[in-house]
Amino acid sequence: MKKANFSQLNHKTFKPSEFMKARRPEQFSDSQVNSEPLIPKEQFDYHLATMTERCQEKDFENFCRLLAQKEICPNLTIQTGSTGGGDSKADTETYPVSDEISLKWYECIDRKAANERWAFAISVQKTWKTKIKGDVEKIVLTNRGYKRIYFMSNQAIRDKDKSKIQDELTKKYGLPVWILDKQWIVDKVYSNNRFDIAISTLNISYIENKKLIGFNDAEKLSDLATVEKQIDGFDSYINSGYLFVEDCLYAATLSRELEKPQFEVYGRFERAKRVAEEFGVNQQVIRITYQHAWTAYWWFNDFKLANKLYDVLEALSINSNQVWDLERLCNLFTVLQTATHTECLTSDEAKLDSRYSALLNKLSTIANDKSRPNTSTAAKFHILLLELSKAFMDNKSLSNIFYELQLLLDATHNLIDVPIDPLIKIIKELNNFIDDSNFDNLFEKIIAISSTQLSNEEKGRLLIQKGLRKLQSNNEHEAIKLFARAISHLLQYEHRHDFIQAQALIASTYESMGLFWAARGCYAIAVHQINKDFDEHGTMPQVMSSLLSHLVWIEIRLGRVPCALMWLNFKNIIDFHILELVPDQKSNSNNELIDTVLGILILKTKYTDLDNLSFLPDLLDRLGLFMSEFAALYALGHDKVIKADFKFENDLYEFCTSWLNQPANTELPKYSVWNADKIISISSLVLGVKFNFDLPNDKELLLFAESILSAIECFLTTGLTHKWFPIQANVNCILKTDSTLSSIYYKEVEDDCGEIAIHISAQPDILFLLQDTKAHKDIFELVMKIICEAVIYQDDDGMKAMIEEDLALDRMNHLINLPTILDNILGSQLRYSINQ
Repeated sequence: MKKANFSQLNHKTFKPSEFMKARRPEQFSDSQVNSEPLIPKEQFDYHLATMTERCQEKDFENFCRLLAQKEICPNLTIQTGSTGGGDSKADTETYPVSDEISLKWYECIDRKAANERWAFAISVQKTWKTKIKGDVEKIVLTNRGYKRIYFMSNQAIRDKDKSKIQDELTKKYGLPVWILDKQWIVDKVYSNNRFDIAISTLNISYIENKKLIGFNDAEKLSDLATVEKQIDGFDSYINSGYLFVEDCLYAATLSRELEKPQFEVYGRFERAKRVAEEFGVNQQVIRITYQHAWTAYWWFNDFKLANKLYDVLEALSINSNQVWDLERLCNLFTVLQTATHTECLTSDEAKLDSRYSALLNKLSTIANDKSRPNTSTAAKFHILLLELSKAFMDNKSLSNIFYELQLLLDATHNLIDVPIDPLIKIIKELNNFIDDSNFDNLFEKIIAISSTQLSNEEKGRLLIQKGLRKLQSNNEHEAIKLFARAISHLLQYEHRHDFIQAQALIASTYESMGLFWAARGCYAIAVHQINKDFDEHGTMPQVMSSLLSHLVWIEIRLGRVPCALMWLNFKNIIDFHILELVPDQKSNSNNELIDTVLGILILKTKYTDLDNLSFLPDLLDRLGLFMSEFAALYALGHDKVIKADFKFENDLYEFCTSWLNQPANTELPKYSVWNADKIISISSLVLGVKFNFDLPNDKELLLFAESILSAIECFLTTGLTHKWFPIQANVNCILKTDSTLSSIYYKEVEDDCGEIAIHISAQPDILFLLQDTKAHKDIFELVMKIICEAVIYQDDDGMKAMIEEDLALDRMNHLINLPTILDNILGSQLRYSINQ
């Protein structure tokens, strides 16, 4: 077996930045610049030492103030007075700024400067000891409450003398005194590229440095200027804190890719983390910490900082149950492992054994969680990759690990959320080092999967385009078949954006056909995928608002007021706090229409439901649904309140009757649904058959019934084109829970009139049950049993076409998991009854 010889590398030759730039040039600067400094260092040193000979005392003071604003604190005043420190007090000092302003700083040593008074004395005198003692004494005697004093000098001061005077003055006056001499000034100008300050203030000659800005850099510089302007304009009372954090992280990433000086890039990452801790969410703090560590390692070869930030990231992530949080730790652990083997870090510093154990234990816990098959499989991948990395570094056999990876790859065929792409890249890289039969087999499998993914992506997009053309020609059945085939090609995690589009399109087609349960389920799948991306990457497309709007309308069409309000509230949170959408004429019109039609639905409330709705007007008022509030007050008999609060003087009965006669009412059910009774019902009319489900008023049982009804609609959508015909007018299903059961049980029961009902029993924890493979199969068979009670197909060719061409079973199968999907999206906000 071939191995990479790490012993040939050491800290002098191993530079991760060179490796990364060769592999990812688009993430580095593409500008061409002369590497020579603008000002030769000897020339600058001499210029500083001879300030008084050219009477540049005032120029030096301005230079020092501007340099201090960049290196120490930006909030420095411009002082007036005589030159050469003639007034013997502070040449410049800090002024107070708000916390919100100082939070945006990325070029400072300490945010305390925002609310503390710091004094700066600037001198060009050769007798610097006498000067500093006199200046410090007189600054302290002003009794202005200075907390810190800086003395900036153009003199070269020995470190021993500097430390002695600093300690002496600090002890004497009880506040820190710092000396910044010529060496410090030269270091900051050359290390942090402060030539512009020196040239603009000191009238110093310089070499014209020709720089050709690259195409990518030009775009990134424009983006950086734009995002910094947005950051400067942030107002916590108006803007979203989440997007503020994202802007700060984007600015840090841009400065990294523009290859800005290290202090500037680090400063922006530190700013992003401060902002995230104050205005953001924990996921943002994790991502920023990871990107900071990744930058330190791959852009600045800063192994010490990357190692230090690992501890910070571990504290934030190690207890997470999300694999992508742990994936970041795995990535960082792997590069630190390399740094140790190249002697850039010692074993004690990298703490490889303890870190490896902690990661392995956490990933193993997730891998053993059978209730989350996708997450479990992803965790197994990362365990094997960790073992692969460790064995590779320890020069141990890798053959068994390659074999286990083969088996695991086979298991991911139908799993949506397992990211295969990173594994493909790792295995392709290992081809340069490994010679093993099991690896050869794994490599061939990887190549096959890689080519299949690429072709699947293209197939999926072509099928979407073709489906859209069918939809435009009103051929909805063909469109559904094409969208379903597209989805089957886009299940891999890497194709999730196209997958979301296909799900939204098939949902829209179901909706246009009046198959609201199927549409609702497919919209929910699309929303779920966007939500997952948001949790992982922190970004959310604006299409999320449109998808949620569709879900609101579907619940209205189904007559379910509590569910419509639930989705509407969730949509408002997304629109205002995540997407930060600015209301426009279109959105205002849509909201007014929702309010108006929801009001019609409220006016259609049955008399027996009104007793449960006394609090409804206040709830609708808080949601800003004033037409709906009007309708609720009228339905509850609060005519006087309407006349007083709405200044309404017309005949209420005539107004509400006219309201009910609006065309929108024809598309609503006879009565609104509040799910307040002990027994509730849901139903759907497909192929002329009414499928009805009666069940106790229980959330999980209702979610179960919804998933069955959604699956039935999905399966039978294209049935008529394949000669599937109804044999019953009604199919009644009665659901109940039974704690003694471990799976699904159903039977047919015939009543005294000869009508048959399907009695279905399930354990109370439906969400847990759905994770079990056998239970999933039982539910699948139950759905087919209900369908077979209702319809019949003319010949076997019709059945074969439904399954193979229309992918009816696949479409149905996706929606059996609907309860879990809805629970993942809404969590504690998942409410179905007005009582909640």
